[in-house]
Amino acid sequence: MFGPPIVLTIIGSNKSDKKKAKTFYIAAVAYLIIGLGICGTIISNF
Repeated sequence: MFGPPIVLTIIGSNKSDKKKAKTFYIAAVAYLIIGLGICGTIISNF
């Protein structure tokens, strides 16, 4: 659940282009919010 956002953040921090880095950071945050929302819903229903 936390693996892909961490990987996207690391890739974003290694980019020299600020626009591409910002895109990776936004993707990481969106992935984290969606992942926590879906997994949180599944876990809370059981």
